[in-house]
Amino acid sequence: MKTTALMRTLRHILTLLALVAVAFAQTQKSTDQPTANSFEQVKPGQTQEEVHATVGLPQRITPLSYPESTNGRFELWDTPSTVYTVHFDTGGKVVAVLHAPRAGLDFGDFIPYVRPHQCPMLTAAPLQTEAVPTHESAEHKHARQNLDQANKYHGELSAQIDALRVKVCQINNQIAQMSLPTPTAIIVQFSDLVFQVDALTALDDSNQANILVLESRVKYADSLAKERAAEEARASEERRKIRDACGLIYKNTADKKVGDVTVKEEQQVRACQALGLYPPQ
Repeated sequence: MKTTALMRTLRHILTLLALVAVAFAQTQKSTDQPTANSFEQVKPGQTQEEVHATVGLPQRITPLSYPESTNGRFELWDTPSTVYTVHFDTGGKVVAVLHAPRAGLDFGDFIPYVRPHQCPMLTAAPLQTEAVPTHESAEHKHARQNLDQANKYHGELSAQIDALRVKVCQINNQIAQMSLPTPTAIIVQFSDLVFQVDALTALDDSNQANILVLESRVKYADSLAKERAAEEARASEERRKIRDACGLIYKNTADKKVGDVTVKEEQQVRACQALGLYPPQ
């Protein structure tokens, strides 16, 4: 078990490093070069989104682990002749726009910019419950309650998994903006979250299989209930016909003298009397 857990952890770490490597490789793709005129439109107080909409995404940034990151973030646009730098405060608003000649400029602690992933929004899924029949058998009630409980558990597991996946996405975005090497504590945290997602997903898969079994039991109990209801309806209809027949026999024989009653009518009268339907109830 320990060896399996270790291998899973190593797999998650390798996956993480591969994601970071791919993310940094993506920053090498060319983008439209901003111009001096476009940077003249960037004003103090604008948001990071407004700046990106005006001049595009930066090529480099100061990492989150930069010692002066408490003063905000610097983003850099590298053009053939000029390097533009926008200073954002900790609230993501523009403080100043700087520019310098491109020749001989040292980028120092700036790292390639990786566009953050759009992390999913958490939304509560509606709880699925079985409708309660008007006349419910004990078998159907037992199966339905177990199915409702399993569906509730699925909703709880799904909410936990979704919340963990959001954290994984957020940490992945954080790692993408850190200078290498990535701190071990962050890698361990990332790996632990992915491990939790895997464990809960396996648990939910098992619960989903149980839901399929319980759904079949509910359907079977429902089919039994329908068969019983149909049988009761048929029996009730048969009893009605017999009551009507005995009522008619009583009507035809009640006022007759014994000597006037035919053998067949006498047999019918005795049959209705045995059923307690002569006279009709």
